[in-house]
Amino acid sequence: MAEARAPQFEEKAFFEYHIYDLQRKTTIKDKQTKQVSLLEAAGAQLQKELLIYGIKSYFTRRFREKEPKQPVSVYIKFKNSRDNHLGMPLPEGIMRLYKQDADQSLQFIGEDRIEHTPKDEEVKLKIGKAFDVVAERIQTDYKQITTRLHESEWEITVRNHKEQDITVGIVEPLLGSWQVISNTHPYRKVDAFTIRFDITIPKDKGVKVKYRVRVGL
Repeated sequence: MAEARAPQFEEKAFFEYHIYDLQRKTTIKDKQTKQVSLLEAAGAQLQKELLIYGIKSYFTRRFREKEPKQPVSVYIKFKNSRDNHLGMPLPEGIMRLYKQDADQSLQFIGEDRIEHTPKDEEVKLKIGKAFDVVAERIQTDYKQITTRLHESEWEITVRNHKEQDITVGIVEPLLGSWQVISNTHPYRKVDAFTIRFDITIPKDKGVKVKYRVRVGL
Protein backbone atom coordinates (compact mmCIF):
# COMPACT_ATOMS: atom_id res chain seq x y z
CA MET A 1 0.00 0.00 0.00
CA ALA A 2 1.31 3.46 -0.87
CA GLU A 3 0.23 4.80 2.51
CA ALA A 4 -1.61 3.41 5.53
CA ARG A 5 -5.11 4.66 6.29
CA ALA A 6 -6.49 5.29 9.77
CA PRO A 7 -7.32 1.97 11.45
CA GLN A 8 -10.95 0.88 11.18
CA PHE A 9 -10.78 -1.09 14.45
CA GLU A 10 -9.72 -0.09 17.94
CA GLU A 11 -8.15 -2.95 19.85
CA LYS A 12 -8.49 -3.23 23.65
CA ALA A 13 -7.27 -5.85 26.10
CA PHE A 14 -10.08 -7.40 28.15
CA PHE A 15 -9.36 -10.05 30.80
CA GLU A 16 -7.33 -12.70 28.88
CA TYR A 17 -8.88 -11.67 25.55
CA HIS A 18 -8.87 -8.78 23.09
CA ILE A 19 -11.82 -6.73 21.84
CA TYR A 20 -11.81 -5.25 18.33
CA ASP A 21 -14.25 -2.31 18.13
CA LEU A 22 -15.21 -1.11 14.65
CA GLN A 23 -14.78 2.67 14.65
CA ARG A 24 -17.62 3.42 12.24
CA LYS A 25 -21.06 2.18 11.34
CA THR A 26 -21.54 -0.55 8.76
CA THR A 27 -24.65 -2.14 7.31
CA ILE A 28 -25.19 -5.83 6.59
CA LYS A 29 -28.13 -6.89 4.46
CA ASP A 30 -30.12 -10.07 5.06
CA LYS A 31 -27.96 -13.14 4.19
CA GLN A 32 -25.10 -10.88 3.15
CA THR A 33 -21.44 -11.52 3.91
CA LYS A 34 -19.22 -8.48 4.26
CA GLN A 35 -15.48 -8.22 4.81
CA VAL A 36 -14.06 -5.34 6.83
CA SER A 37 -10.32 -4.73 6.95
CA LEU A 38 -8.89 -5.22 10.44
CA LEU A 39 -5.39 -3.81 9.91
CA GLU A 40 -3.45 -2.11 7.13
CA ALA A 41 0.24 -1.28 7.16
CA ALA A 42 2.75 0.34 4.80
CA GLY A 43 6.38 -0.68 4.62
CA ALA A 44 6.13 -3.95 6.55
CA GLN A 45 9.09 -6.23 5.84
CA LEU A 46 8.19 -9.75 4.67
CA GLN A 47 10.41 -12.76 4.11
CA LYS A 48 9.60 -15.45 1.54
CA GLU A 49 10.81 -19.02 2.02
CA LEU A 50 10.72 -22.02 -0.33
CA LEU A 51 10.70 -25.19 1.79
CA ILE A 52 10.70 -28.94 1.15
CA TYR A 53 9.57 -31.03 4.13
CA GLY A 54 10.45 -34.66 4.72
CA ILE A 55 8.39 -37.05 6.87
CA LYS A 56 9.67 -38.99 9.91
CA SER A 57 8.51 -42.33 8.54
CA TYR A 58 10.86 -41.96 5.54
CA PHE A 59 13.83 -42.97 7.66
CA THR A 60 12.59 -46.30 9.06
CA ARG A 61 11.44 -48.07 5.87
CA ARG A 62 12.14 -48.57 2.22
CA PHE A 63 10.99 -45.54 0.25
CA ARG A 64 8.97 -46.96 -2.63
CA GLU A 65 6.94 -43.94 -3.68
CA LYS A 66 5.85 -44.21 -7.33
CA GLU A 67 6.04 -40.44 -7.72
CA PRO A 68 9.45 -39.07 -6.60
CA LYS A 69 8.35 -35.45 -6.98
CA GLN A 70 7.83 -33.53 -3.75
CA PRO A 71 6.01 -30.22 -3.23
CA VAL A 72 8.04 -27.07 -2.81
CA SER A 73 5.90 -24.99 -0.44
CA VAL A 74 5.92 -21.19 -0.37
CA TYR A 75 5.88 -19.51 3.05
CA ILE A 76 5.68 -15.85 3.99
CA LYS A 77 6.75 -14.76 7.46
CA PHE A 78 6.93 -11.40 9.21
CA LYS A 79 7.29 -9.90 12.68
CA ASN A 80 4.07 -8.48 14.12
CA SER A 81 5.82 -5.52 15.74
CA ARG A 82 5.59 -1.73 15.76
CA ASP A 83 9.09 -1.55 14.30
CA ASN A 84 7.67 -3.46 11.34
CA HIS A 85 4.69 -1.05 11.05
CA LEU A 86 2.33 -3.59 12.64
CA GLY A 87 2.12 -4.47 16.34
CA MET A 88 -1.61 -5.19 16.91
CA PRO A 89 -2.66 -8.48 18.56
CA LEU A 90 -4.09 -10.51 15.67
CA PRO A 91 -7.17 -12.70 16.17
CA GLU A 92 -7.40 -16.24 14.81
CA GLY A 93 -8.71 -16.41 11.27
CA ILE A 94 -7.90 -16.42 7.56
CA MET A 95 -5.18 -14.03 6.39
CA ARG A 96 -5.15 -13.31 2.65
CA LEU A 97 -2.19 -11.92 0.74
CA TYR A 98 -2.27 -9.72 -2.36
CA LYS A 99 0.55 -8.32 -4.47
CA GLN A 100 0.62 -5.54 -7.05
CA ASP A 101 1.32 -6.67 -10.61
CA ALA A 102 3.04 -4.69 -13.37
CA ASP A 103 -0.20 -2.76 -13.98
CA GLN A 104 -0.42 -1.79 -10.28
CA SER A 105 -3.47 -4.03 -9.84
CA LEU A 106 -3.74 -6.16 -6.70
CA GLN A 107 -3.59 -9.89 -7.41
CA PHE A 108 -4.47 -12.57 -4.86
CA ILE A 109 -1.44 -14.79 -4.18
CA GLY A 110 -2.60 -17.02 -1.31
CA GLU A 111 -4.11 -17.41 2.12
CA ASP A 112 -3.61 -19.31 5.35
CA ARG A 113 -5.24 -19.54 8.76
CA ILE A 114 -3.36 -18.01 11.67
CA GLU A 115 -3.73 -18.64 15.38
CA HIS A 116 -4.25 -15.82 17.90
CA THR A 117 -0.96 -13.94 17.61
CA PRO A 118 0.21 -11.38 20.22
CA LYS A 119 2.22 -8.34 19.22
CA ASP A 120 5.97 -8.81 18.73
CA GLU A 121 5.53 -12.45 17.68
CA GLU A 122 6.28 -13.93 14.25
CA VAL A 123 3.52 -14.81 11.78
CA LYS A 124 4.22 -17.59 9.28
CA LEU A 125 1.83 -18.29 6.40
CA LYS A 126 1.84 -21.20 3.96
CA ILE A 127 0.41 -19.65 0.81
CA GLY A 128 0.82 -22.35 -1.84
CA LYS A 129 3.32 -24.30 -3.93
CA ALA A 130 6.07 -23.02 -6.17
CA PHE A 131 5.32 -23.41 -9.88
CA ASP A 132 8.82 -23.01 -11.32
CA VAL A 133 10.74 -25.03 -8.72
CA VAL A 134 10.69 -28.84 -8.91
CA ALA A 135 11.98 -31.27 -6.28
CA GLU A 136 12.48 -35.03 -6.40
CA ARG A 137 13.43 -37.41 -3.57
CA ILE A 138 15.11 -40.77 -4.16
CA GLN A 139 16.25 -43.27 -1.54
CA THR A 140 19.51 -44.65 -2.91
CA ASP A 141 20.15 -47.13 -0.07
CA TYR A 142 18.40 -48.56 2.97
CA LYS A 143 19.28 -51.21 5.53
CA GLN A 144 17.81 -52.25 8.85
CA ILE A 145 20.81 -52.92 11.04
CA THR A 146 18.77 -54.11 14.05
CA THR A 147 15.09 -54.02 14.95
CA ARG A 148 15.61 -50.49 16.29
CA LEU A 149 18.44 -49.18 14.11
CA HIS A 150 17.92 -47.98 10.52
CA GLU A 151 20.29 -46.48 8.00
CA SER A 152 19.30 -44.79 4.74
CA GLU A 153 20.86 -42.70 2.00
CA TRP A 154 19.03 -39.95 0.13
CA GLU A 155 19.34 -37.91 -3.03
CA ILE A 156 17.14 -34.81 -3.22
CA THR A 157 17.23 -32.96 -6.54
CA VAL A 158 15.93 -29.40 -6.82
CA ARG A 159 15.58 -27.70 -10.22
CA ASN A 160 15.13 -23.96 -10.59
CA HIS A 161 13.24 -22.78 -13.70
CA LYS A 162 12.98 -19.18 -12.55
CA GLU A 163 14.79 -16.21 -14.08
CA GLN A 164 16.82 -15.62 -10.91
CA ASP A 165 18.83 -17.57 -8.37
CA ILE A 166 16.88 -18.90 -5.39
CA THR A 167 17.46 -20.48 -1.98
CA VAL A 168 15.48 -23.56 -1.00
CA GLY A 169 15.32 -25.07 2.48
CA ILE A 170 15.16 -28.86 2.87
CA VAL A 171 13.75 -29.68 6.32
CA GLU A 172 14.19 -33.25 7.53
CA PRO A 173 12.41 -34.40 10.74
CA LEU A 174 14.36 -37.30 12.26
CA LEU A 175 13.61 -39.83 14.99
CA GLY A 176 15.21 -40.98 18.24
CA SER A 177 18.99 -40.83 18.37
CA TRP A 178 20.28 -39.97 14.90
CA GLN A 179 23.60 -39.39 13.19
CA VAL A 180 24.36 -37.92 9.77
CA ILE A 181 27.13 -40.16 8.44
CA SER A 182 27.93 -38.30 5.23
CA ASN A 183 26.58 -35.25 3.36
CA THR A 184 27.42 -33.29 0.22
CA HIS A 185 26.06 -29.97 1.57
CA PRO A 186 26.26 -28.38 5.03
CA TYR A 187 23.23 -28.58 7.29
CA ARG A 188 22.22 -27.02 10.59
CA LYS A 189 20.49 -28.60 13.54
CA VAL A 190 17.17 -26.80 13.99
CA ASP A 191 16.25 -28.73 17.16
CA ALA A 192 16.89 -32.14 18.73
CA PHE A 193 15.05 -33.97 15.93
CA THR A 194 15.28 -31.70 12.87
CA ILE A 195 18.01 -30.80 10.40
CA ARG A 196 17.85 -28.26 7.59
CA PHE A 197 19.82 -27.79 4.39
CA ASP A 198 19.69 -24.31 2.80
CA ILE A 199 20.67 -24.67 -0.85
CA THR A 200 21.33 -21.89 -3.37
CA ILE A 201 20.25 -22.88 -6.88
CA PRO A 202 21.25 -20.79 -9.91
CA LYS A 203 18.59 -19.92 -12.48
CA ASP A 204 17.82 -22.71 -14.95
CA LYS A 205 20.02 -25.11 -13.00
CA GLY A 206 19.56 -28.04 -10.66
CA VAL A 207 21.32 -29.14 -7.48
CA LYS A 208 21.54 -32.63 -5.95
CA VAL A 209 21.74 -32.90 -2.18
CA LYS A 210 23.01 -36.29 -0.97
CA TYR A 211 23.30 -37.48 2.61
CA ARG A 212 23.30 -40.66 4.68
CA VAL A 213 21.70 -40.88 8.11
CA ARG A 214 21.45 -43.52 10.85
CA VAL A 215 18.37 -43.46 13.09
CA GLY A 216 18.01 -45.36 16.37
CA LEU A 217 14.57 -45.76 17.92
